[in-house]
Amino acid sequence: MIFAKQVDDRIELRFKTYVNMDLFKSLVDRIKSIPGRKFEGSSLWTIPSSQKDALDRLFNKKELVWEEDSSSDIEFIPRTISTDVSFLDELLLQPYPFQIIGINFLSDVQRGMLADEMGLGKSVQILAAAYRLYRKGEAKKALIVCPATLKYQWEEEIEKFIDVQKFGIDYVIVDGNVKERKALYDSLKDSDVLYTIINYELVRNDADYLSQIGFDIIALKLH
Repeated sequence: MIFAKQVDDRIELRFKTYVNMDLFKSLVDRIKSIPGRKFEGSSLWTIPSSQKDALDRLFNKKELVWEEDSSSDIEFIPRTISTDVSFLDELLLQPYPFQIIGINFLSDVQRGMLADEMGLGKSVQILAAAYRLYRKGEAKKALIVCPATLKYQWEEEIEKFIDVQKFGIDYVIVDGNVKERKALYDSLKDSDVLYTIINYELVRNDADYLSQIGFDIIALKLH
C-alpha cells in the first residue's frame, strides 16, 4: 500500500506495507508514469501537487491512502520497506526483483525473518543486505551461522556476488582447533572483516569468545 501526504507544493508517496513482487513493480511503474515524479530515496517518491488527479486515475483505494484520511483502525507498520537500488551496480550479479525486496527488508528492520522457499536465494539476500548496511556505514561486522557442511559454500557465494577485490571486502571461515579459533577471534576484534562464517556447533562451543567481538549483524541460516 502507498500512503500519500501533501507537503508544500509536492505530494509524498511512501510504501508502508509489504507487497508482492508483481504488485510492487506495477505500483512503481505507475508512479514513474507521472510527469515530474522524483525518487527521494528509501521508500519515498514525490510528485508535483498539480498531478494529484493522476493518483485517482492510476491507483484504487486499496492501493493508495491519503494519510489525513486514513482511519485509526489501519495498522501502521513502524518501519517502511525501502526501494533503494543504489547498491545494485556494485554487485557482480544482479538480484531478481523479489530478492531486492528481501535485501531491503532485511537491512531496514532490526530483526527479521526471510521465509522464502529453498532455492530462491536467501544466502544472496543476506550477503547483499549486510553489504548494503556496510556501505551505508551502519554495520561493520556480520556473523553468518550455518550448518557445517555449508560453510565453504558461503565462500563461493561471496566471491560470486560481491566484488571483494574492488571494494576491499574481507571474509573468514571459522575452522580449526581451539587455539587456532581463539587466535582468529582475537584478530577479528580490531579488523575490518565484514563476513564471518561459522557453524552452529562452534557457536555453542565458542560463545564466550564470539560475544567479545561485537558483531553488528547476526544471520542464522538453517539450510
